[in-house]
Parts: sequence; structure tokens; C-alpha cells
Amino acid sequence: MRGFRFRLERLLHVRDLQEHASREAWAQAVRHAQEAQSRLEAARSVRKAALEDLSEKSGRPLERIALEASLDGIEALLQRRREQLHEAQKSVGEAHAVWIADRARVEGLDRLRENHKAEHGAAEQQRENAVMDEVSSSRDAQRIRPSVDETGNGVR
Repeated sequence: MRGFRFRLERLLHVRDLQEHASREAWAQAVRHAQEAQSRLEAARSVRKAALEDLSEKSGRPLERIALEASLDGIEALLQRRREQLHEAQKSVGEAHAVWIADRARVEGLDRLRENHKAEHGAAEQQRENAVMDEVSSSRDAQRIRPSVDETGNGVR
């Protein structure tokens, strides 16, 4: 019996490595998006505190002007953080799509390997059955055919 050998095993290995790398890239993109979300939440907290300070100092015009200017900077920061989060979420989607495509390639090759392995097993089984049938047939033929001695007389 010959052992099973999948001719595309090296390609499957390479595709498996690509799938692993794309899964890692997707995980990294998710971490980056989570960090962007955290930075946005921190900027929102700063804005909330600045708004509270602004409402407390409504009677002091100079402090109010300074806080409003600070609030403008905080709003600009918030806008940048929102854009960063949007880009990070977009990257997550793109990385996920790449991983899904790579995973599908690996699964396709895995199915192909399993199909070939099943075909190989069936062919090996068929060959083994043929050998067993031949052995059985030759034994049956020897039992049925009378033996002939040296004189040419049949002996059972």
C-alpha cells in the first residue's frame, strides 16, 4: 500500500501561513480601533469637564473666554479622534475581509485534500479487495481441481 500524498500540501501550508498573518493583522486592527475608541472617550470626558467649568464660571468674563477658547481646541481634538476612530473601524472591516478571503482559500484546499484522501483510501481499499478476491479464487480453484499423481490418475 502506498501512503497518501497531497500534491498541493506546500501551497496549503503557504496559504495557512497567509491566513494566520491576516488573522493577526485583523486582531491588530481591532486593538487599534479599541485604542481609538478609548482616546475618543477620554476627549469626551475632557470636554464634559470643560463644559462644567464653563457653566461654573459664567460670571467671570476673562475666565469664560479662556475656557471657550480651550473648548474650541477640545472640539477640534474630538473631531480628530472621531476621524481616527472612523479610519480604525474602516481598517478593521478591510482586515476582516482579507482574513475571510484567506480563510476561504485554506478551507477550500482542506476540502480538496480530504476529498483526495478519501479517493486514495477508496482506491487502496479496492486494490486490497482485488488482491483478497484473487487469493480467495486461487484457493477455491485448488480445492475444486483434483490433484494428479505421477501416473496421470486423479487423486482427491
